[in-house]
Parts: sequence; C-alpha cells; structure tokens
Amino acid sequence: MGQTFDLDDICFTEADSFQYEDKPIDVIEAVNEDRCFAKKCNADPENKCMKFDTLSTSGSVSTSFTVSTDPLTPVGICKSKEGELLVTLSDIETETYQPDSHSRRLVRHVTLTGDVIREYEYQEDGQTRLFIQPYKVKQNGNADICVINRTHDDTSELVVLSFSGKLKSAYRGQKPK
Repeated sequence: MGQTFDLDDICFTEADSFQYEDKPIDVIEAVNEDRCFAKKCNADPENKCMKFDTLSTSGSVSTSFTVSTDPLTPVGICKSKEGELLVTLSDIETETYQPDSHSRRLVRHVTLTGDVIREYEYQEDGQTRLFIQPYKVKQNGNADICVINRTHDDTSELVVLSFSGKLKSAYRGQKPK
C-alpha cells in the first residue's frame, strides 16, 4: 500500500528550468515528459476563470485554453487518466467551512476545451454534500478520484470517489492519543 521515504533519501536534480512570466506558478500539472500545464486563476469577481498555458522543455509557452468558472473559484487541478482535467471549485460568497444551502463545493471533470463532462458535488442521495472545501484532487490508477477536503483551518480529510461519483471512503486520520 505505498512506500514511505525518509526525506534525507530523496535527491532532486534539475533537468531544465525556464522563466514563466513575472509571477509564481499557481499549479503545474505534467501532461507528458515534454509538456505541462500551468494554471493561473483569475479570482476577479467580474471574471473568474482558469487560464491554462502549455509549457514545453524547449522553453516555449502557449495559451492552450481558458475556462470560465464564474461564479466559482478554482483551487486544485489534475490531469485525469483519460487526458482531461479534474478541477476543485468553491464559491466565496458563503462561509469557508460552513457551507449553506446556496453554497457550491465540487470537483468538475472537464475536457481540454473546457466542456463539462461531469460534476461531483453530492452523494448518491442528491442531498448530502461530498465536500466542505475541496482543495487538491488526483486520480489514482483505479480511476478513483481522491480529494483533499479541508474541514477547518487546520483539519482535512481524504475523500475517495469512484469514477462514477460514488463515495468509496473518507479518511479522517487517527485521533491523537
């Protein structure tokens, strides 16, 4: 079930580097060994969107696509096993860790052109929320969607969904002794 490494046993070697505009990269996701997506979020209340630029090892940068997420704010992103994207989204109009009936907290599966394939927001009953504050997302080798769901400033849980959206598990960690 995985392997644990000591931090002293890990060594990083820079293969290549490049300058990407004058701001830090918000999120970067590898497409293959030669290309990756860099995501920049525009959280301007008038224009919430994600701009995806393709960065190549040759140093070229090109805008791949821009996806509007209005009225939601994007946070996490990953490439799905099918080559599309999974994005965590939340509204900012309601209390961060106290979603109400008007709140939106979800993972959206989109194509590389921004078309929505599916949204994961509620459990099978259609009423129970899957997330309080979805933060990071990854898809594992079984096609399960794994989401870090922040439950408070200093706590979170790992929510695992099947690709069809069924809640498989929620790991909240061990209680301190």
